[in-house]
Amino acid sequence: MRRKLWRNKKLVMLAAVFSCAAALTACGKKNADYDIDGGNADGGSVQSKYDIPESCDVTFDSGSTGLKKIQLTDADITVPETGAMYVAPVKMKETDPESRKELVDTLFDADKGVYVYYDMEHMDKLSKEDIQAYIDLYEVQKKADPSHASNYDSDIDRMNRLLQTTSKQREKAGDYSADEYMGMVGDLEYRLSFPQEGEADTLFRIKEDLLQYRPMDGATGVITSSAEEYNTSMSEEYGELSDINECSLSIDEARQMAEEFLDKIGGSEAVLQSESDLCWLYRNDGESDQELPVVVDGYSFEYIRSVEDQPVSDVAVWTADNLRQANGFVNVPIEKYTIQVDANGVIEALWNSYLEADGSPQAVELLSFDEMLKKANESIAAYYTKYPTAYKQIAFNDITLSYYLKQKEDGSGFEYVPAWILAEYEDPEDPELPEQVVILDARDGSAIDLMSLAEAVGGISSATE
Repeated sequence: MRRKLWRNKKLVMLAAVFSCAAALTACGKKNADYDIDGGNADGGSVQSKYDIPESCDVTFDSGSTGLKKIQLTDADITVPETGAMYVAPVKMKETDPESRKELVDTLFDADKGVYVYYDMEHMDKLSKEDIQAYIDLYEVQKKADPSHASNYDSDIDRMNRLLQTTSKQREKAGDYSADEYMGMVGDLEYRLSFPQEGEADTLFRIKEDLLQYRPMDGATGVITSSAEEYNTSMSEEYGELSDINECSLSIDEARQMAEEFLDKIGGSEAVLQSESDLCWLYRNDGESDQELPVVVDGYSFEYIRSVEDQPVSDVAVWTADNLRQANGFVNVPIEKYTIQVDANGVIEALWNSYLEADGSPQAVELLSFDEMLKKANESIAAYYTKYPTAYKQIAFNDITLSYYLKQKEDGSGFEYVPAWILAEYEDPEDPELPEQVVILDARDGSAIDLMSLAEAVGGISSATE
């Protein structure tokens, strides 16, 4: 079973009223030269070509939304450093047994055998070899946590009884209709888990429990995280972070391994979003007050899909107030890849890649910034009329030009389009989970219907999934 991370959101209520026409002049122009990667035929930038200002303070028409005010205030508009924007057609990937076998054969040393993977939820299907692995793990945990020795003894006895009575051997991959597989990569055994119902991520990782792979005296378990994630949200729960990375690889060598793996899983269109040291966070689940060290060994890399080397937006729409559901979630999955590397190579990778190219990207023209605001004056109100919010007013504090997924008008597929993302964050300095989101097609200023898009890509799920 895989962990799902959900973060709580807080609601912010604000109030006041203005008109759009008077506010259009509040967008400050930027008097500067631009150092641009790529460019138009005339060498210009998107920012200069479409008269995009440095900052903006605009009030939009509320129409029949019932909102007191819809305002956008951003002192630092985000624009990609490029000279042109594109539309990239994409389609849903096939997830049939043939495509599963293709990925399995790509990642595993298939000549050494590929088998269906089962965990403790399917004890009746475990082979003798896998049962023994659980017994060995319980012995290690019992030694580290003697206060719960009787519990571990109970688990060990149960698995020993199963070991004595089973005659099962590992189940071969067969017709590739299963969701999880295991096989060898060099001298290490790995598992590959395809998304199950209600899930979106594919997981590839060392099959062996991480505590057995990288043991620590006194520990009953270990998880990994990037140093960035540790410093942001986990430092108070675990010990002090070591300032020495024990990995024998340089970060450049590790990145090369990560990108070779990325190519194998069809992520050649992704670009590097972040990289940091890999942390091993040990714990003791017993009554011991022992503080275990946080070991740094390896590297963690984050990649995201791109259009012509520009990353697509990773804004989280499931936290938007007007898209929240009483009994579920509305989401448009972001195509991202997290790859962890140590001296043995890739030890874990988690990715969501459900689309593939359906043609070549084509350069397109955008509305000027002022033209976009005029269109937004109508489309934002129409969007909130269709999908009302519980807020009394909207106070967008971030606007970013990026790429976002959109369903084609004829419903035949999808495309990544240039898009203006208007978002309201509780803390603008930490733009993670927005309270409000409206995404406008930068070509015509129309609002992308996020509810319909989520439904089309299978992003609507119940709270129990």
